[in-house]
Amino acid sequence: MAATLREKHAEATRKALLRSARALFARRGYEHTGIDQIAEQAGATRGAVYHHFAGKRELMRAVLDNMLGALAARVASAAGEHEDPWERAQAGQRAFLEACAERATARILFVEAPAALGWEAWREVDQHHFLGLTRASVQSLIEAGYAPALDPDIVAHLMMAALTEAVLLIARDPRPETRAQVEAAANALLLGLRAQTE
Repeated sequence: MAATLREKHAEATRKALLRSARALFARRGYEHTGIDQIAEQAGATRGAVYHHFAGKRELMRAVLDNMLGALAARVASAAGEHEDPWERAQAGQRAFLEACAERATARILFVEAPAALGWEAWREVDQHHFLGLTRASVQSLIEAGYAPALDPDIVAHLMMAALTEAVLLIARDPRPETRAQVEAAANALLLGLRAQTE
């Protein structure tokens, strides 16, 4: 009983630290956010931060992992509302861009996290959540005749790179007209796959 209460308290503290770090990284940036600030906003101590995370970098990695996991679930849910592979791919892409249109989200995922963790570490977390999901979508498009029989891993990597750039464009210029143009361009790239089978 006591162990369970301690575990619940520890998990609640960890979640509070993640929420605090996410809010501060979005508002102040990684470089201008300190461990003490994160602890204070979470209602915890500096020691609690180091109990759960080796340091600020590991905390950023945990924030990234948490956010990308939630984003992948959102994309999968949107895609899962459709039976047709083509409609699933479009819905998933739309859900991804909509979620990332929020400036705070885009800043953490695609600006602060890569700068803090380094490209390879950021890419590792990103691929953990999205490579399999994107590859499965591409494979479904190929099997349904909506895309040519290209290597699904290569196509998935290129699609992920294009969507990352799309998010960065929207983050730099959040005007609705820019977002509409970026979404139209991303959809045109997806349509380019289909055009090769027609």
